[in-house]
Amino acid sequence: MFDQICAVVVTFNRKQLLLRCLDAILNQSIKPSHFIVVDNASNDGTEQALASHGFLHRKDFTYYRLEVNLGGAGGFHYGVKLADKRGYSFCWLMDDDGFPSQQCLEKLLTYKESYDFFGPLVLDEENHNKLCFPMRLPGKLRILRSVKDVYDYAVNGILKDVVTPFNGIVLNLAIVHSVGLPKKEFFIWGDDIEYLQRILRAKGRVATVCDAVFHHPTDQNLGESMVFGLLHFNDTDSALKLYCLCRNNVANLLEYKGKISALIFIAKCFWFYLFTKPSIKKLALSFKAICHGLSGNFSYHKVILNGCRTL
Repeated sequence: MFDQICAVVVTFNRKQLLLRCLDAILNQSIKPSHFIVVDNASNDGTEQALASHGFLHRKDFTYYRLEVNLGGAGGFHYGVKLADKRGYSFCWLMDDDGFPSQQCLEKLLTYKESYDFFGPLVLDEENHNKLCFPMRLPGKLRILRSVKDVYDYAVNGILKDVVTPFNGIVLNLAIVHSVGLPKKEFFIWGDDIEYLQRILRAKGRVATVCDAVFHHPTDQNLGESMVFGLLHFNDTDSALKLYCLCRNNVANLLEYKGKISALIFIAKCFWFYLFTKPSIKKLALSFKAICHGLSGNFSYHKVILNGCRTL
């Protein structure tokens, strides 16, 4: 057991996946001293499932239920805040649908003195040779999609300055005092990238530890090909996901990459829904989200959350 680290798992209406994730944490070769579940007001019996499996009676377990669904961003905001308030030095962050391999935390903690925001390879749970989320190397056009790709570029098993955030990642809580908490207003999608960029801007030490492994399901709609395979776009039939993707991505690009990068994304979005997969509904919603991202309006997702869910 490593008594300076607290695991934080954010969940919403996925009790069976949550239980799988918690079991994987309990079976680590080096265990965190405490673990927190932040529940985004689940209504699927999550609390009862935790109780029936004995978690609510454990001294090393905290169940923190939010009154309303604040998305992954809100969940990580409060999870990091609670871990820091309890005096831990590190927190180990993940969603409920992924799970770490047995030695994941042990391998990560080897680098606890070297990095501030560092995580494992996040692999497709059905194909352990494939990255669940493609990784773009800083300053390069090359996108890494497989374990082989990663090791071709890794130096001594480390990829510096790049990581897949909030999927089994270790956060040194000392840097939180400099950069603040994850932005809960992002709700979902892009909050992890925003936090990574904020840490990089603050000269935080970031890395992927290649022999640490975290498993996660792959969304087959992500990274759809466009413009003869030269570009990719993350299409989705969820109105909420599409809105947050476009709004948050524009806001992130504008803040961290500049106006030209934001305009390129906007053009890509319009091209995709005009020519690649034409959809007037998705185009209209994307346009609204882009306008809100440009203006800094982070409240409209609540309207979608309480209304239309698919397109």
